[in-house]
Amino acid sequence: MLVIWNLFGVQAYSSPIFYWHSLTIGLPTNADVEAVVVNPATPSALYAGTFGEGVYRSSNNGATWLTATTGITLPMYVQNALAIHPLMPTIVYAGDYYGGGLYRSLDSGENWALVLPGAYMRAVAASPTALGLVLAGDRYAGVYRSEDSGETWTPITATAGLTDSLVSVIAFAPTISETAYVGAEHFVFASTDGGLSWAYRGKASSNLYALAASPLTPTTLLAGTYSHGVYVSVNEGITWTASNSGLPAGAWVTSLAFDPITPTAVYAGTWDGQVYRSEDSGSTWAGLGYLGYVYAMAVHPTAPGVIYAGTSNNGLFRGSTLDHITVEPISATQYVYRSFTLTVTVRDVLGFPLMGASLAQTDDARLASTLANGYNGLATLVDSAGVISATVNLVNGVGAKSITFNVPVANDVVTATLQIEGLSVVSNPFEVVWFAQLYLPSIRR
Repeated sequence: MLVIWNLFGVQAYSSPIFYWHSLTIGLPTNADVEAVVVNPATPSALYAGTFGEGVYRSSNNGATWLTATTGITLPMYVQNALAIHPLMPTIVYAGDYYGGGLYRSLDSGENWALVLPGAYMRAVAASPTALGLVLAGDRYAGVYRSEDSGETWTPITATAGLTDSLVSVIAFAPTISETAYVGAEHFVFASTDGGLSWAYRGKASSNLYALAASPLTPTTLLAGTYSHGVYVSVNEGITWTASNSGLPAGAWVTSLAFDPITPTAVYAGTWDGQVYRSEDSGSTWAGLGYLGYVYAMAVHPTAPGVIYAGTSNNGLFRGSTLDHITVEPISATQYVYRSFTLTVTVRDVLGFPLMGASLAQTDDARLASTLANGYNGLATLVDSAGVISATVNLVNGVGAKSITFNVPVANDVVTATLQIEGLSVVSNPFEVVWFAQLYLPSIRR
């Protein structure tokens, strides 16, 4: 007999909903994570830059972390200055905010060497189109340029057009060869020759903390500011327009990242506690749940609906959307009148349960409406034969229900098909066995 169970979730939501999971194993307690990057060639490999304890790396999508500081002088304060070379992804760069310089690893973070001593690092970026080209931003001394992947460096002076040396952010255009942008205080500069010369492009209303160029329309540039939200330019930074629909008033936007899979989607990390998502290249925004003081952000390059957010007070999080459901294996033989437990889990595209976030520090005024919960909902469970009728309560991504067949069922192989939010999964085959009871008379001697 084939029994089909349909699991219907009644939790309604507009797509996409992001569910957050705390990434704590191996990281310092309540780590101050102010930089995070994902290896484009091996997306399961991540690096997190902390403010005070240097660099950590993960090889399993952030599930566990190891220190990556061999060769680095600690304490090391990483704020934004962390990058993987997109054309040579075994090369990683990490800089110290307080003058400890810029370090480079040639072996995916195993070992590090100081390549730019004494620099007060605020930004570093490697060109996605020009092999060997790297730009480093000093928060006092402007930009340093390398043509050999960071082996040697040349300072770029004001005579090259970079007239403000207080650099906070650097971004390369993803598809325009040797085009780069620099934010220094509230001014934007652009270079079309790989950083040899620079031209003033415009200014925002407050200091710049983030820049991102659209992978779909390379002339479109987004800027995140200290107290005026997001600005958008459609002409490579020449003119700018505020674009804050859905963002809190006076938003401090610390980080920006376009989605390489859906290039009209862009994410903004904010100090108000949330990551915001735009589906229209930055015109309108929607919050994805309260996490803490979000300072850094990265988007998974190949897994749809997976992002990472680093906070200054609550550590690092992975945010992801519902992708599929799983059911725990059911014992091969089940019996009428004997209960067994059905366990259902909703998961993201990487296979992680949508469990929700654990916040060490919270803002009670915001939590009521923006807490980053896991997947919660009440579901109904029915079978095609009309034998089973039950409800399953999913809490933080998992639902368990005791199931009993209370009527005889033919001794055939059974499978269960579970459905929720338009997704389905088929369980392993199992039998439902009916034992007729045999009564024997007592014999007295």
